[in-house]
Amino acid sequence: MTKIRNRFSSPRRKILRKFILPLLFLTGFLCLGSDLPEPQGPVSVEKAKQIIENWAGRKNLAIKLEGSSVGYPGSVWWNSQCYSFRVEDPNPDHKYTGFVYVDSFKGVVVGVEGFGMPPKAKRLSKPAKKSMISPEEAIQIAKIAIKSYFPNVPIDSFLIDTSPSRINNGRKWREKSDSIRVEFYNTAISPFRERVLIQVQSASALLDAETGECRFIFAVYEPLEIPPLPRFNTEQAIDIAISFLNGMGAEFVEVEEAEKDWWLAREEGGGPQRIVKEMTLNRYPSKDDPEESGTVHLYVDGLTGAICRWGGSWCGAWGPIERTTLTLYFKGRERKWKAEPIIKEKEIFISTDDIKAMGFKIERKRDGLILWYKKKRAEISPGALLKAKGKDYIKSSVLEKIKGIKAKYFAQFNILHIWEINELGYEQGVEELIKKKIKECRGRSQV
Repeated sequence: MTKIRNRFSSPRRKILRKFILPLLFLTGFLCLGSDLPEPQGPVSVEKAKQIIENWAGRKNLAIKLEGSSVGYPGSVWWNSQCYSFRVEDPNPDHKYTGFVYVDSFKGVVVGVEGFGMPPKAKRLSKPAKKSMISPEEAIQIAKIAIKSYFPNVPIDSFLIDTSPSRINNGRKWREKSDSIRVEFYNTAISPFRERVLIQVQSASALLDAETGECRFIFAVYEPLEIPPLPRFNTEQAIDIAISFLNGMGAEFVEVEEAEKDWWLAREEGGGPQRIVKEMTLNRYPSKDDPEESGTVHLYVDGLTGAICRWGGSWCGAWGPIERTTLTLYFKGRERKWKAEPIIKEKEIFISTDDIKAMGFKIERKRDGLILWYKKKRAEISPGALLKAKGKDYIKSSVLEKIKGIKAKYFAQFNILHIWEINELGYEQGVEELIKKKIKECRGRSQV
């Protein structure tokens, strides 16, 4: 995904810029993890041509190789691992005239572009000038188009998602757009009641918002090789990601976005299937050493807890906004104070209301109290307590008595950050930092 190369360089790729927007977030990102696989797999060009003929059921197609193109749509980290073919269909319906993409590892057709709508996919009514087709029409057109080219994908039983999103019970669009993306996914529900979108069993279509013309289709349907149930929830995945960046030297990590859903997808290059959580974080070292600041886009493996892919950008992310008042962050996200903190003798005291809101439990005892977080506990002495304004306050630094909890005041940003270290993520971050240093040393020695 970080090695996008130039697959959007030609004019006809402009459609794809909107169609797979998440990919574009990483344009220009530098991949600091392991190198991505080469674009071509074991399927030869001639074999791929035969695959197109068999898929279309037509032997008289003119098929010409264009080069590599978009990656396997069921993959974790999209890469240019597909062949792109220009196809001319001399038959009266010209159904397969356009561009066809064959995955060079799986040996299957995974995408079509530039096709006219199948005859039965014409929109229901003549549109008013520059008006969008309705959500109902868009879904119907997408279904007909996908089934016409990929009848093996059982989309009638799949979850439907659209971009733009729908409102009023799906009758209207939330916003105007020149194009409409309709997606179909098989799904599962994790033990934590979180949704898993099964990307290796999915299909999607890009439509012109005014005419309903189908511009592009992606589709993939393969058997599941792993159970679609992650062992972690989103909160734990965020802990892993923050700890990973801590291990790489980041002092403060802010969560910009964590996808709500998990994805079950195949590792690019014909690798194994994985369940992943996608997220974007901002990492900041101290002002004295801003070199490693920036945005990081990564995936957490839901079965192993490992960071399976990550990439970073250093464009304009040199530090969070400096606050005029003390700001609380918990696990990389800003939180509002339940009660204003008290700063006394360079120590920050936070209310027990704020402590409880973060998931801690308090057990009072005659001499101090016992603080619990999940199944871990720590005794807090009276010296770390303060009573003011009719409320009880606890010195923030003593939270670190609970194993794995970190509480740090970043004076340069006026931020108090409290988070939980995940040992697995932290150790992987340290290992990645060592690899990076070794690579840098080798690079300098070769100059």
